[in-house]
Amino acid sequence: SVVLCGQDASLDIIANCVTARQGNRAVVLRSYAGSYNSLNMLYQGKVDIATAHLWDEESGSYNLPYVKRLLPGLEVLVVRLFGRTMGLYVRKGNPMGISGLADLAREDVTLVNREKGSGTRIFLDEKRKALGISRGSIRGYDREQTTHLTVASAVARGEGDLGLGTEAAARQVPGIDFLPLQREWYDMVLLADSREEPAFRAVLDYVASERFRLDLSQTGEYDLSQTGREFRL
Repeated sequence: SVVLCGQDASLDIIANCVTARQGNRAVVLRSYAGSYNSLNMLYQGKVDIATAHLWDEESGSYNLPYVKRLLPGLEVLVVRLFGRTMGLYVRKGNPMGISGLADLAREDVTLVNREKGSGTRIFLDEKRKALGISRGSIRGYDREQTTHLTVASAVARGEGDLGLGTEAAARQVPGIDFLPLQREWYDMVLLADSREEPAFRAVLDYVASERFRLDLSQTGEYDLSQTGREFRL
């Protein structure tokens, strides 16, 4: 068996489909943690496959700079799963007139934040630092939710004026609008010397298959143009 760590619903599809197709030959178990914590758990040997969508403002890229820093000295395989759109959740009709992340500096705007260690929280912090906005100046910065859906729902209920998350989650919550910011890449990370072990091979074969693309296309808005692309670090 292998333990696959991450929070996107696509990982449940991977776990269920691989286990169903392989039977007792390859069982994929699930662990739920944000991107930063997922990579740390891989380094500690607590999970077998981590996933991440970590934006690095300095390099203008996703995941690879963090993998190099958080998994030092290890030979790693990074497999691209999909792209998805990250953006802002605002109440329906955008009554606060929010146009972008710069509005976090406004005194009349309250944020619904994600938990420490999540890729969305790191994206926010990288962007606010680039904009010169301090944590202490953001109303609601310490108010945390643990999923895109709970952030979107909190905004819809009026508990905050904006939150960050994916477009797919926005489609599931009535009462909010979605303001797209940028395309992000969601990757799977494992130790390179594991890839030929049967359970790992079963996961990689499924991710590279047309069946995986079809399953994803039926469950959400994903960019599959780089699905299966590999990076060796």
